[in-house]
Amino acid sequence: MISSSTELGTAVSTGRFKVGLTSSLSNYTALKEKGAPVEFLYPMEGGNYATVMYVGLIDGAPSPNAAKLLMNWFFTPEGIEATTKAGYLSTVPDAPAPNGIQRLDKVDEFKPTPLDEVPEVQGNTLAQLKTIFR
Repeated sequence: MISSSTELGTAVSTGRFKVGLTSSLSNYTALKEKGAPVEFLYPMEGGNYATVMYVGLIDGAPSPNAAKLLMNWFFTPEGIEATTKAGYLSTVPDAPAPNGIQRLDKVDEFKPTPLDEVPEVQGNTLAQLKTIFR
């Protein structure tokens, strides 16, 4: 049994598994940088959704100004560069992507999911996966 996307990436890169259906982009880019024989494939027809990590300010947070500074930093050239170096895609239009990865807005099979629809989409995906991987 695989307990994390990091473990899944290692299992694929060492040949224990031939394919990993779900893994984080940052794990893939880290393995690729180490020279692991892995490739990143986008889904075929029918589409998919990308898991987006949201950043927000919690109401009543102890240091709201510090949180606002951090959130704004993600949209600066330095924040975009750090995001990319960490193996993630920035949401800033035309920001570079990690090596070997195509920006999601350039991939027709990925459709943006509005934040308020994410729980429903994830629930539907989980239901589909449960029928496939019993």
